[in-house]
Amino acid sequence: MTLVFLLLFSVITSATPDVKLIRENGKVGMADIDGNLLIPAIYDELGWSSGDISPSDQVVGYKENGLWGLITTSNKKVTEAQYVSLIPTKGEKIIAGLKGKYNNSVLYGLLNTNGNPQIGFQYESIVPTGELLIVSQAINSKVTYGMIDYRERRVIPIIYETITLINDQLLAVTNQTGKAALINKEGVSLTPFIIDELEPQSESLYKFSSDGHIGLFDNKGKIRLPAEYKSIKLADANTAIAQEYDRWEATTTNKEELFYFQSDTVVPIAHNLLLSYSGSSGRLFSAQGLLLDSIFYEHIVPLDSNLLLVRDGQTYGVKDISGELILEVEHDTIIYSNPFFYTQSDKGWHVFDKYKRQLTMDPLAELRPQGELLIAAREERYWGYLDFTGKVSIGYKYDEAGAFVGEHAVVKYLGGYGIINSFGEWVVPAQHERVEIIKPNLFLIQNGQFKQLRNQRNQLVFETYNSIINHPIGLVEKDSRGKLGFIDPKGNPKLRLEYDSISDVLSDQYVILIRDGYYSLVTLDAKIIIPDYSQFEKIFPFTQDFIGMQKGGKYGYFDLDGRLRIANQYEMVGVWQEDRGPVMLKGKWGFVDSQERLVIQPYYDEVSPFVNGVSIARKGTSYGLLDKEGTEVVEFENDLISRLPSGNYLIRKGNKLGLATVSGRQSLATIYDHLEELAPGLYHVRRRGKSGIKDDRNVDILSLSYDNVAYDPINEIIFSKTKGARHTIPLR
Repeated sequence: MTLVFLLLFSVITSATPDVKLIRENGKVGMADIDGNLLIPAIYDELGWSSGDISPSDQVVGYKENGLWGLITTSNKKVTEAQYVSLIPTKGEKIIAGLKGKYNNSVLYGLLNTNGNPQIGFQYESIVPTGELLIVSQAINSKVTYGMIDYRERRVIPIIYETITLINDQLLAVTNQTGKAALINKEGVSLTPFIIDELEPQSESLYKFSSDGHIGLFDNKGKIRLPAEYKSIKLADANTAIAQEYDRWEATTTNKEELFYFQSDTVVPIAHNLLLSYSGSSGRLFSAQGLLLDSIFYEHIVPLDSNLLLVRDGQTYGVKDISGELILEVEHDTIIYSNPFFYTQSDKGWHVFDKYKRQLTMDPLAELRPQGELLIAAREERYWGYLDFTGKVSIGYKYDEAGAFVGEHAVVKYLGGYGIINSFGEWVVPAQHERVEIIKPNLFLIQNGQFKQLRNQRNQLVFETYNSIINHPIGLVEKDSRGKLGFIDPKGNPKLRLEYDSISDVLSDQYVILIRDGYYSLVTLDAKIIIPDYSQFEKIFPFTQDFIGMQKGGKYGYFDLDGRLRIANQYEMVGVWQEDRGPVMLKGKWGFVDSQERLVIQPYYDEVSPFVNGVSIARKGTSYGLLDKEGTEVVEFENDLISRLPSGNYLIRKGNKLGLATVSGRQSLATIYDHLEELAPGLYHVRRRGKSGIKDDRNVDILSLSYDNVAYDPINEIIFSKTKGARHTIPLR
């Protein structure tokens, strides 16, 4: 919480001193304004520890051996020099600081000008304010504040986190929640503990915030405007301009009203968890609109369905969705790997569990928390491994230590790399230039250009001077000519070093290999489905059944048995789908079926594969939709048609948007300025500056009457925004 005030406090001093200091041989004395000597120059300092030199009731402070005492202006010592500080205040009283007998802590009390204690030395601080004193005390190392009068009668109990003066009659007190309340100098509470920040707006008005909302109170502590607004500005001394937050109404997709927020925005972050932002800070709510945590954070990220990473300034912490603090917001870095937290601060790294227990006794210089069995940790110079209770499992002796992959980890020891198991036993001795865990039980060992593959028993399974690259099909071996071959995950050679390139995985089960310009189709276990000696010059990506190919400069389709199914007589083919294959003749596209019948004549400049019986096609610059028989179910008069994730179609004509269903039937006319798919069958539409929601049957879920809408797909809630109103409010 940040509280900004007009003034804090002032000590009572004379405006113009009627004495002056004199200095001789490094010592200080005092004379009156006519030069008459009052106190000889024999002291280290004269005056007060605040720097003022004006006497109070003919008494002033003197300093000897680093401590202060009281002396009269006629050079008579009132007290010994025993105080850490002396500052005069109202009623010819002096705030004195006295160091404890058994420690270096300083406690404060009040003296009169005769040096007699008026208030005992029991306070951590004393700050004068008018007829009263703000004081603090420490109980069990916790400092709390209150207010007393000059006779030490308590006006405000000494129980508050802070007390700050707002004006000569008004104070703000803060409790353990971090919220402030207004209280007068008679100790009467004027507001509940709702204030997060406040600042003056004029001589008589103060702006305050409460949970991100702004209000206004006057110099007597009366609330003039409740904390309901996004912003408040004064037009003049008697008029305020107040801006409301936007209103976000929550409804179900069945139009059932749930709740509403007044905030800048609402963000879904997890199941049954919403984040409402007001200004730069957010609050957590349930999906039923119940406030879970009213403490504000600058950044909130879900770690899982129950835990949240929060940031305040440059430090991070963790809370659960009920608002309970799991890790204090004091860490520079937090890494979560269920069920452990790895934290970093300027003191080093620590490990915590989900029950708030710190598992590491001493901070560590570095951690690698991604290990599957043990955690690599560095203590000073050397690395070792911790178990998941924070205990040292493998001692600190390695130059470097990698994360465990399965039951093994790569380490560097005495300048060489090797592999250990979870007991710290050598599986591959540390004698090598480079060691890599390729698979959980397959290791790559390299010395110079010579490479070996060894298993978990350190048995040699393969060796080569060529490069070895990991790939879903297995291990790719690449020689100096750039030729590729394949080794299975056990290190057995499967395909010879003959291939020029390899594709990514197609249809989750195949790759395409190219050798001397010809294509072959291979499964992920290196089984050749279509060999390159079939003389295919090109193979196209595919989804099912038939595969497009080029042979003899012409294009057709073959099946996964390598049989030619659609003769290679076309200028180009596309992706076969739903018993339809795109083919090009004389520069135009049509479709053939599996019987090689031309079911849709080559009439189009562009076509897409069929999905749910519909293809997007283009004639010239205009788009439409075709069914499998070639019927134009959406006419060719649109500038663009694209398939949405649900399978429906977004249609653009000029600046306007519309919708067609999966079957190709146009359901929303092409009249909207904005059309966005929120979920299958649910669409945000915008027209003439207003937003609403329709389904794909053109039924209104929300009418076109809102400033904006949003959808929470996690909790299946619709939010509709109405812009906050602006009010001019008289303050008389």
